[in-house]
Amino acid sequence: MDEALNNAINNSLGRVFPLSGYKSNLIIKELLPKEEQKIKIFRSALILLKIWAKNNSIYGNQFGFLSGTSMLIMLTKIYLLYPNTCSVLVIIDRFYLTFLTWNWPRPFFIGTIDDSLIHSWRIDTELFSREITFLNKQGIEEDWVDVDKRDKIYIKMEKEKLKENEKENIERLEKHSKLIMPILTPAYPQQSSAFNVNYSTMKIIKQTIIEGLRGLRQIRNSHLNEILKQWIKGVDFVDKYDHFVTIICVGIDKNIGEDFCNFVKNRIRVELVLSLEEYPKLEYSHISPNKSKKGKCEKRLIAGKKFKKFWEDNWCKQWIVGLNMPELFNYSNKEKISLNYYFLKFIKKIKGKYIKHRKIERTNVAIHLRYTDIHEAKKFWGDN
Repeated sequence: MDEALNNAINNSLGRVFPLSGYKSNLIIKELLPKEEQKIKIFRSALILLKIWAKNNSIYGNQFGFLSGTSMLIMLTKIYLLYPNTCSVLVIIDRFYLTFLTWNWPRPFFIGTIDDSLIHSWRIDTELFSREITFLNKQGIEEDWVDVDKRDKIYIKMEKEKLKENEKENIERLEKHSKLIMPILTPAYPQQSSAFNVNYSTMKIIKQTIIEGLRGLRQIRNSHLNEILKQWIKGVDFVDKYDHFVTIICVGIDKNIGEDFCNFVKNRIRVELVLSLEEYPKLEYSHISPNKSKKGKCEKRLIAGKKFKKFWEDNWCKQWIVGLNMPELFNYSNKEKISLNYYFLKFIKKIKGKYIKHRKIERTNVAIHLRYTDIHEAKKFWGDN
């Protein structure tokens, strides 16, 4: 009975929340300037910001980065604070400064917050959701059934290390479970359009905005078109890091592969934090929201006996993730063994959930995390 009621409520909310997005756009439209020149400046600034964010790998709500809704709300608030701004670059400059000087996690919103209305955003409900996501220990345990005997040795060794560092890991996850960057939609029911931002992605967004502001100031001071072009172009993702991991999901055919890879995509953001960033030498991970490949897998990616079943009619998808590691990190055999434990943990947790939910044969799908050095990343993932 309770489950049926919860399903009915969730289905109703699923219809209400998109309507809230539509109503929010109407409210924002009413607040925006009516003069043709001012609205042109506003729209140009929003488009330019989106292009800049995409080109700098910080645009993509699903992976915990900025969304179009969040940027629209922030830019609208900035217009309301500075209605006489008459330059695209000036309004973007103020966007950067507002983001960097805002007292996060103080909620960023237009109008007022009415937390007395049912289903509207509230601090305690967001905190509860974040704690469930990052601190709930009742998830599916990693399933080590199909792990090689050799791998089981370093799994045991790494688990013993984790017991020693349990306190530090809990403190790390607590940072993600706190309020990070609530940006509230103006219409009922209010939602946080930046709920997916976590401690790691917030750090990446802030650093990128600092670099963006620095570049913008150069443009405003020099008026050189070349600097403007470079600022818009941004930094290619593979030039941001020295170490990477390629996430590969594969299904035995296209239908299974697409379903499985969509399932994986929806869980990458959280599992990077829960599993991969547990590795002590990894400060944070950064998935590229814009770089992915799909289709038939290259054999180099699924070599080995365990992938033999996938050599013919497979369908796979790949993502590239930057790893922010110490400069002197050396991918030696010792570190390879250590890092592979966290790769396996990531794999087993996602695959285990998929098999449980879909009731599918475990041999019909696979995930592979593959360490990728900077040379391989440039070759297969670079812009050129």
